[in-house]
Order: sequence, then C-alpha cells, then structure tokens
Amino acid sequence: MKTVKEIADMLGVSKTTVARYIKSVGATESAQDGQTFLYDDSVVTLVVEALSDKKSESTETGDIAVDFREEYILNLEETIVYLKKEIEDKNSQFETLQTILNQQQQLLLYEQQKNTKLLEENVDSKKWWQWWK
Repeated sequence: MKTVKEIADMLGVSKTTVARYIKSVGATESAQDGQTFLYDDSVVTLVVEALSDKKSESTETGDIAVDFREEYILNLEETIVYLKKEIEDKNSQFETLQTILNQQQQLLLYEQQKNTKLLEENVDSKKWWQWWK
C-alpha cells in the first residue's frame, strides 16, 4: 500500500500528475489513513507502467526537440552567411554607383564651366547695343 506522494517520488513526477492519472483511470483507494489515500499494489503497478511510458515518450520528444533546435540553429547560421554576402554585394554596388555619380558630376561641372566661358566670349565680342541680337 502506497500513497500518491510515495508513487510520485518513486517515478520522479509530481503528485498532481499521479493523482490526475489515478482519477482518469477511475482507480479507487484501498484504504484511508486520516486524509491520506492508500492504494494497493495493482493500482501502483498500473500507474508505474503508464507514467513510465509517458516519461520515456517525453524523453523521445525531447530528443526530437533538440534535433529540431540544432537544425534551426544551422539554418540560422546559413542565413546569416547568406545575408552577409548580400550586404557585401550591395556595398560594392553602392561604391560603383558612387563612382559613376562622381564622374557624372565632374562632367556636368566641366560642361557648365565650358558654357560659361563661351557665353563670356560671346558677350565680350558684341557691343552693348547688339546684345539683343
């Protein structure tokens, strides 16, 4: 005859887990010592078999979760490498575009200076009364 606490300690689970399982199975206590219910060996064996299976299933589920986490971490690391490469590519494109923009600005400045010089030469060659022609 064992109590819920003794069964729980033996299995390494909580008293609540053992009590819920006993209630779900519909097992009744064999005796009562004050407020403590005592269960016979057949109920104890039933609970031990059932909760031991659940415990091994949770261990297998834990292994699957660990494998999933490792796979997820590897996937994240691959994504990080890919994104770093993309950033490097974008930086090189940015530098190329910056160089092209600088060249275009220099060309525009040169053209503006050339036009200004031509206008000054043209204005100097005309007399003041011929400016409107």
